[in-house]
Amino acid sequence: PDGWASLAECRFQLGEHRDALAAADKALQIDGAFVPALAVRARCQLAAGQPDKALASLDLAIQLAPDLPELRVQRGDLLQSAGELHRAVADYT
Repeated sequence: PDGWASLAECRFQLGEHRDALAAADKALQIDGAFVPALAVRARCQLAAGQPDKALASLDLAIQLAPDLPELRVQRGDLLQSAGELHRAVADYT
């Protein structure tokens, strides 16, 4: 899944969100618990206007890797943009 997740990250950085999401999904077909793919999938889902799906992807990623602070920051940013400030603060602290 590493290659697919890396491709997803590159595509996302190029603004090719649909292709990035497809690559992240390929990585997750190989390993449904591959945290880097879940993280980039969440960014793609958010870019596609699907914050609920993005939050679900991040929730799963954090459940699988609770010690990765970048996941909590990403989820905090999403929650803050959705106006859920109390939940966002919990992720930031």
